[in-house]
Amino acid sequence: MKRPYALEALIAYIGNEKKAEIFDHIFSKIDQNKFALIWSWPGFLAGFWYLFYRRAFLYGAIWFAFFFLLPIPFDCKIILSSLLGGLLTPHILRHQYLTVKENIEKRHEEKSERLTLLKERGGRNRWAIYVPIVFSVVFLWASRPYIGLFMELNKKETFAQKSELIVDFIQERTPSFSQEKADELEKRLTVLMEKSHKKEISNTDAEKEIQELIDVILTEMRKK
Repeated sequence: MKRPYALEALIAYIGNEKKAEIFDHIFSKIDQNKFALIWSWPGFLAGFWYLFYRRAFLYGAIWFAFFFLLPIPFDCKIILSSLLGGLLTPHILRHQYLTVKENIEKRHEEKSERLTLLKERGGRNRWAIYVPIVFSVVFLWASRPYIGLFMELNKKETFAQKSELIVDFIQERTPSFSQEKADELEKRLTVLMEKSHKKEISNTDAEKEIQELIDVILTEMRKK
């Protein structure tokens, strides 16, 4: 049975017949309702990397910039990016496909030329799989000391022991950190942990105290 041109074009662009049929079903839903809520697990799990994988480079770059420039905590960025990825990537990929298809059809009348160009402009980018994996491996490798620190903290029973472990960890990586400052930091950390545990300090005061401690650490780290 001969396929309609619209499906042939989508198959050429996606590069896989079965996946093209899935995209055709998704795009048809959006055609019927531009605000259709369609969930994408690849978009949820990979975010802007999924757009790079599907060769939607411009949208991926915009998303990448938005992700890093948004002035909110990193964990909030991850959650927001995942949710937006799950909801928006079907719409973004449909828009990308229709834009590419329209531009090609304006410049070329022959069906064979159109399908060839759609195949060249579509498909997948393998590097969009490998780069995040490499980043994740490097990040985990660089995080080994901190993961080890958290594991050791869980073994300590008293707040004084936890504070001592944290300060020793900082001193090992900051030769300029004086013993006097280290002792002061250890005492303040212990008091802060105890007050927080007993709920004797408000969240606002705790945040101020933590910021002061961070300032002390950064000041010592800047010393040569």
